[in-house]
Amino acid sequence: MRSCCASRPRIIKVAGIEIGLVGLEEVLRQVYLTQAGANEGDLAEALLQGIKANNYVAPGREEAYQQALLREYRRFVAQVEQGIRRP
Repeated sequence: MRSCCASRPRIIKVAGIEIGLVGLEEVLRQVYLTQAGANEGDLAEALLQGIKANNYVAPGREEAYQQALLREYRRFVAQVEQGIRRP
């Protein structure tokens, strides 16, 4: 059961299909704070594992999710660096 303060799902495109992900903002923030300097492969894996904690990822779709999550992560980082968003 989710608390009243649980994050709302955020819609992103994964392989051209809109998917709602619960906790995406928290995962982006956590990876940003803990994976500084990591290579893209490690970032993609950390993002995927973070998302899988609260979302279903169909077998065989992991790579598509990783690419979409990396795209969202890059946007997040750019917004943090521009001062639009807090880490």
